[in-house]
Amino acid sequence: MWFTEFGSGNIGVMSLASSQITEYSIPTANSMPYIIVNGPDGNLWFNEANGDKIGKIDPKTTAITEYPVSSGAYPVDIVTGSDGNLWITNIQATR
Repeated sequence: MWFTEFGSGNIGVMSLASSQITEYSIPTANSMPYIIVNGPDGNLWFNEANGDKIGKIDPKTTAITEYPVSSGAYPVDIVTGSDGNLWITNIQATR
């Protein structure tokens, strides 16, 4: 089970079999990850509210890639739409 750690800037995964938790640091400090979803590409996607980025973690390699959004956008939600696209909500941007 994958999860975000809003206050620490990490992405975590907990093994349901052993309850062991492993954490992965997001490259952008103080990024405030908030929501994580399964993407149509097999990766996990998350928003970085304070980092003005959308992040992707490959569950097989745990490599994290970040994609910038508008400066000051503060993205706080991300969902996989029925159209197969990822949709985000930027609460401080006009887009």
